[in-house]
Amino acid sequence: IYRLPTEAEWEYACRAAASTPHLCGYDYYLEQPSHRLGLGQANTREARWGQTSPVGQYPPNALGFRDMHGNVAEWCEDELTWGSPLRVVRGGSFQEAAAFCRASYRDGNNPADRYPFVGFRVALVRQGAARPEALLGPLSDL
Repeated sequence: IYRLPTEAEWEYACRAAASTPHLCGYDYYLEQPSHRLGLGQANTREARWGQTSPVGQYPPNALGFRDMHGNVAEWCEDELTWGSPLRVVRGGSFQEAAAFCRASYRDGNNPADRYPFVGFRVALVRQGAARPEALLGPLSDL
């Protein structure tokens, strides 16, 4: 089954499965987690591309995921707030400053609207598999 990731799944993938408060204190999860995002690490406003860059252009995180910061903000399955028509987007985009492309930043958009700076990645779920939040709880609480 292919679907949008939940917000917890997205954050787990972005943070490269970090499981300690020390590791979760980093804002950017790349080959080497960092509190600063350099120009060669993500497509943000500071990179000055002014548009999306080819997928995989930037270094992966420890789990091998690329482009979790910047390029396009990514849709998640969750509502921004309970009952809201807005859905969560994570990761920031090429139009945003690096400060808004960090692992903990969240925003919301209406799924009926279309934007050149919002995209998605899919989660592949094996039938009968438990979701990570059912096993770990919300990662934002770490």
